[in-house]
Amino acid sequence: MEWIRGHQKVAVGLALGAFVVALLAMNCAPVFITIVALTVAIMLIETCRFVYRKYMERGSLTGLTWLLVAAMVALILFGGWGLVTSLTAPRGNLHTLIIILVVVATDTAAQIIGRRFGTPGTFFKSLSPNKTKVGAIAGGIAGVVVAAVGAMVWYVLDESIDWRVLAILVVSVPLSMAGDLLESALKRMLGIKDFGHLLGRSTGGFMDRLDSWLPVFALGLVLL
Repeated sequence: MEWIRGHQKVAVGLALGAFVVALLAMNCAPVFITIVALTVAIMLIETCRFVYRKYMERGSLTGLTWLLVAAMVALILFGGWGLVTSLTAPRGNLHTLIIILVVVATDTAAQIIGRRFGTPGTFFKSLSPNKTKVGAIAGGIAGVVVAAVGAMVWYVLDESIDWRVLAILVVSVPLSMAGDLLESALKRMLGIKDFGHLLGRSTGGFMDRLDSWLPVFALGLVLL
């Protein structure tokens, strides 16, 4: 319990990942798709609510802010669509599970190792002052290891692996980091810490916990 209190964001991220894994294991596509649609709607509402609030407070927003907002809205829509596409593809449950595990491993290792051993502000300080180089390296290594293991499991089960799935696995680590950085950049432009508190105080909203998943599944939509 002490660890959970000290790593609330990590704990919520792991819980969301475990929930999605359980849904995939149950192989209930309609339920999964419904939850994806609801989650996409919540993320859009979270984003638009804060953008509207800041627009009303300031009277205007910069062109760069609007560009980031448009990129984030597109990422939410295409990421959600890509997740559904990934799920309904041949062996969809398997490669969706592998991709999610890669992203969760990247995020979790980056936060835990970065907080324990890293120096804040050493990785893209202009976007997120708490990110560390040590965390980024640890997250990258963890993601690559999980992606490699997932690819081997796929090959053992199927005796082949779709090149498109392999391509997604290869770039999923940098893409997951890019999604997190894009969301951090938008928060800094809007002057907010979290997009919401539906998952509890100090844990952020759905956008804060799922931003790393979105670009990976958006790429999946393009390829699959």
